[in-house]
Amino acid sequence: MKTALNHLLMFTSLLSLVACLTMLSACEKSENVTKTEANAPAESTSGDSRASTLNPSDKSKPAGKPDAPIRIASMIDKTGSANQTRTQQPGADSFKPIIERLHKSGGELSVGLIRDNSNRPLLRLRIDTPPTAPVKPNDDKEDYADVLAEKQDEYDKKLRAYKREYLAWEQETERRVAQFTTDLQPLLDQPANAKRTDVFNALFRADLFLAEQEVGFKEPAQKFILLNSDCKDNIGARAKKLTLRSDAQLLVVNGVGSIGPLERFKPKLFESLDAAMRYVVKEER
Repeated sequence: MKTALNHLLMFTSLLSLVACLTMLSACEKSENVTKTEANAPAESTSGDSRASTLNPSDKSKPAGKPDAPIRIASMIDKTGSANQTRTQQPGADSFKPIIERLHKSGGELSVGLIRDNSNRPLLRLRIDTPPTAPVKPNDDKEDYADVLAEKQDEYDKKLRAYKREYLAWEQETERRVAQFTTDLQPLLDQPANAKRTDVFNALFRADLFLAEQEVGFKEPAQKFILLNSDCKDNIGARAKKLTLRSDAQLLVVNGVGSIGPLERFKPKLFESLDAAMRYVVKEER
């Protein structure tokens, strides 16, 4: 009888030990999950491979600080001389690096054509700055348990609100990108056959877009005008009186290194559109 009682006591002690170990393991897992949630984006409902791009957490940046927004006006030469100067005609994929950067930082992309009359409305895509994840509170050893619990509850509320806000932002962003992509293709499909080249009106229109007062961004945007053109203007409109009010950087892309009459604007020259896009999306400047 005594032996059986001893065995029962040993068995009960063993069960208690297992229960304690299980509770400790569960607490550690819960703490790890909570730490991970602070930087986790809302789940994407689209299954899009862009999910990693849409993650607002960037390990290369301080927590809570997104990349600076960018605004870019891209003007594409659709004149006959573009063929002679080996000026690349972009496809929709050429704009993917810009759109991916806008997902991270927010900003605007506009696209227009350089033809015999380039002063025409631009196709525009705006992506708002993504929501910022809340910062998990530090565990202050001097705080009482009820104070720590209150801080954690407040953080959990902010995290849930952030996930809802992020999901709404993601869905709206995907809708805008899909519409922009649909509207962009007819512009890109136009042949490069215009008889004359109205570069200065294209530059005027791009600068007008970038000189607009910025609304909704948390910090000033970096601005770029990208002329995918040999810039050999033969219209002369605004040639002498045009000044750039937006303070945007001017980038010129063509296969012969031509900047036409744009020397006073001190453009940066690129041989390929891909190289110019890489320069624009560079996060540190």
